[in-house]
Amino acid sequence: MPAGAPKGNTNGRKGRLFEQAFIREIKARDLKEGDGETLRRIAQKIIDMALEGDLDAFAAARDTVDGKPAHVFSGQLDLNLRGRDELIGKLRAAENGGGAYLEAVDGGAAGEPPGALH
Repeated sequence: MPAGAPKGNTNGRKGRLFEQAFIREIKARDLKEGDGETLRRIAQKIIDMALEGDLDAFAAARDTVDGKPAHVFSGQLDLNLRGRDELIGKLRAAENGGGAYLEAVDGGAAGEPPGALH
């Protein structure tokens, strides 16, 4: 079975409106100025800005050449309230529920803040 969207699906075009407008503007400027150098001048400007310390220009150049870097997860996982409650329920249901851990996560006795160990 071939990969991708079914034949005739046009959803991919909807997300390319900016790209299409950008290309039209570059072509219009190239025709007006007659030198076909618009895109090269844009690249030169981005590189000049990056060399002057503009981090956004550096990121734009890097992302264009190498692709956007993968996001790396670091820090604590912030569970939404429903996910937190489900996790606590599953841990409580387990035979080796780890009482001190559950009290630390759930807040222990009524009125105690999360993190209070018994």
